[in-house]
Amino acid sequence: MREIVESLRIFKDVNPDATVACMLLFCYVQRDGYTHVTDLVRITKLGKGTISRQLAVLSDIGRGKKEGLDLIRLLEDPADRRYKIVKLTPKGQEVFDKLASICPTKRNDNNAVRL
Repeated sequence: MREIVESLRIFKDVNPDATVACMLLFCYVQRDGYTHVTDLVRITKLGKGTISRQLAVLSDIGRGKKEGLDLIRLLEDPADRRYKIVKLTPKGQEVFDKLASICPTKRNDNNAVRL
């Protein structure tokens, strides 16, 4: 439980307005090193609109009059330009490393941390 509380505090230090959906998406992006937006919809069971808004907050795009956090980058999938790939930025990796340092971790085949 202590790890969960500390993880929430670290993320709230980055963005005091962070929602659970925002934190969840951030962790899923790192889980495999990168992910497709369509996979986030399937995995999280969140609506496309919710995912789009939260990814805008996590990226450099921002939402409304607020600047984005620049924790993720949305890239065109080179295999199919209709789809977007989501990856952590160096700043996003720093935040994730802080989170991973307080939680027990496992690594997958891509050497990405699984919380």
